[in-house]
Amino acid sequence: MPGSGPIDPDKILQIIHGGADHQPDHLMVSGQARWLRVDGGAWEIADTSCVRIDRAAFDALQSADPAVVNGCIRIGGDLYRLDEVSGYAVLSPA
Repeated sequence: MPGSGPIDPDKILQIIHGGADHQPDHLMVSGQARWLRVDGGAWEIADTSCVRIDRAAFDALQSADPAVVNGCIRIGGDLYRLDEVSGYAVLSPA
């Protein structure tokens, strides 16, 4: 949803920093396949196939110590949104 404003990514950051693993079409969370979805203005985890997270976005969120600022993610001093583009969650400049 590019251009629609930030969608709260806090839960996704918690899950990635909590040990989720990236797989080609899903995340592995506590041994279970999980996908992303937007619900009520926030990114959530779903147990059915929804949105996949782009590998580059996953790596950036995992390797950095990102912080959520007004619904955007600060990585290395720059702000990004976690947007859905063609079924993938990707980082877009805020």
